[in-house]
Amino acid sequence: MAAMPAPVIRIDLSPPYRVAGQSARHQSVWLLARIWLAATRDQDDLRSAEVRARFADATDVRMIVSRAFADFARWQVPVGWGADKDVDVSGLRTGGRSKGPFWMPTSTAQRLRFIVNGKALGVAGVARWLGKSVSGDAAASTTTAGDDDGLRYVMRDMDFWRHLTQAMRGAQDGFAGTLEAGVAESFRAAQRSAADDFQHALSLLKESLAWRRSDRLDRSRAALQRFQRLVARGGVNAALPTFAAMVHVVRAWEHYARADLSSALAELTRLTADAELRPVVRYNPR
Repeated sequence: MAAMPAPVIRIDLSPPYRVAGQSARHQSVWLLARIWLAATRDQDDLRSAEVRARFADATDVRMIVSRAFADFARWQVPVGWGADKDVDVSGLRTGGRSKGPFWMPTSTAQRLRFIVNGKALGVAGVARWLGKSVSGDAAASTTTAGDDDGLRYVMRDMDFWRHLTQAMRGAQDGFAGTLEAGVAESFRAAQRSAADDFQHALSLLKESLAWRRSDRLDRSRAALQRFQRLVARGGVNAALPTFAAMVHVVRAWEHYARADLSSALAELTRLTADAELRPVVRYNPR
């Protein structure tokens, strides 16, 4: 009896990210898509230098790689590393794995299907999602109609920043009547158009701060709670210095509003004691 073909695996590149129906970290999805693009379009391996450059602000790239490969195993997506491709992926030693290079067996690449908002992406669409230029005959020959959706997905960034800027300007003008409703809707629009978990989390932090400045502590706490649930999913890279500093400030405000002065002070102390975050406070005090 002929062996059953391995099932197709769908990777949803629209937040919240999902692989084979399971929730997924943004870093793991990015690495999987980038290795697939290297194998499919470039017929090449992915060098560790590119991974380090992509996550340059992360405190431990090895941890990102380790978690990603744990996710690959959970999704039953064989991905290899190192120079020896004659060894089955299951037989590779994990020591030094983060040094790469990373590669994907042809059988694995053929099983992956990338989608955005329910519509298929081809090679060019995945390249655009990754922020890579679409070039070469290989990319052009595999372009599908779904690639246009990839371009529209990337262009959503413009909508996000427009809505977020509008919300922040409205908050600076003050909250009163219809203005308050308009600010709330602008923040919701920014969150709906966020291209990834980082943008979604950023808008929630900005919203929490805006409501707090207007003494709407109930709304500020609600936004902060949504932010914390988002971070708990693991799709936000809190290692980005500016973002991490903002997190400390918002949490300190929350402790202060609850009259927990010692916790507020401890949060700010952690901020100023962090060598990576001190420059953020010094050069971007607002």
